[in-house]
Amino acid sequence: MKIILKPDTEVLDEVVVTGYGTFKKSTFTGAASTMATEKLQDIPTMAIEDKLAGSIPGVQISSFSGAPGATTSVRIRGMGSMNAGNDPLYVIDGTPVQSGNISAFNTPNTGEGYNSTGTNVLATLNSNDIESITVIKDAAAASLYGSRAANGVIVITTK
Repeated sequence: MKIILKPDTEVLDEVVVTGYGTFKKSTFTGAASTMATEKLQDIPTMAIEDKLAGSIPGVQISSFSGAPGATTSVRIRGMGSMNAGNDPLYVIDGTPVQSGNISAFNTPNTGEGYNSTGTNVLATLNSNDIESITVIKDAAAASLYGSRAANGVIVITTK
């Protein structure tokens, strides 16, 4: 038996994965940008945030430390508040995940204890395992995921 595959040049419709389903890009009313696997593989870096930098319009990414796995500042909707958090909500395969300073604890009033710069949730993922990344930027994010998504949502779908 001999099987031969032929290339197909048909363009597939882009889809947007949200909290309550998958939509064609043309029928989704919110502001969302999607990066597919092909685009992710073309960027020669292992850090997911480096792959996002400059690839999705309206997303600002900056790093404050050179330490591996350190937190990265990701801003989707700009600075909304000086005091409140401005980090987006990360949703990995349908599960909301907290990012930021999740590894810090201190004894109240003494300052004793361990305090680190935090953990970058994107550093826990292998960039080769990601199928697509969708960034939802506007009020559609809050309507899908609640008040935690007021600063936008980064939806990551793995293979």
